[in-house]
Amino acid sequence: MLLVKKSYKPFDVLRLVFVASPICAVLHIFLSVTQAVMSTAAMVLVTARFVDTATDILQSERTHDEIYMPLFLLLLVLGVFTTIGAVVQLIASRINLHLQRALRPALVDIHAALDFRHIENAKSWELISRVSRDPVGLLMGGFSAFMQLWMQPLEMPIWGTVCPRC
Repeated sequence: MLLVKKSYKPFDVLRLVFVASPICAVLHIFLSVTQAVMSTAAMVLVTARFVDTATDILQSERTHDEIYMPLFLLLLVLGVFTTIGAVVQLIASRINLHLQRALRPALVDIHAALDFRHIENAKSWELISRVSRDPVGLLMGGFSAFMQLWMQPLEMPIWGTVCPRC
């Protein structure tokens, strides 16, 4: 990956992640959206169906055998919700690995091209060390921050007001 000398903006974090690992980045976004929807909408709908079925069974409006499908769906949603978090972390690790493979050679080239006077000067070397300490970690932190920011509207518990009797 060739780093162009320019002033980087916040959205360049996303661009660099997509350049380094496009498939993993898309998969990360897809699974994060799925997890956000599962944590609110699907959980509310499946729990409401289970509670409604259980209430109808207690009031003798349905047979006892009708509880198995809502219970299975509730367990399925819980299982998917629990598993997706681990898969998203694995994909984030893979993106981190791809970023390291792409950025390390560029950073080594930049460090090798530095004038000796910058390395010898304690103040400038301290600044260089501080800025280039963990660029992959900074990129992944920015990517995670963008993902959390975009997932907040999906995780808000508005689904009960949209569909009060689903």
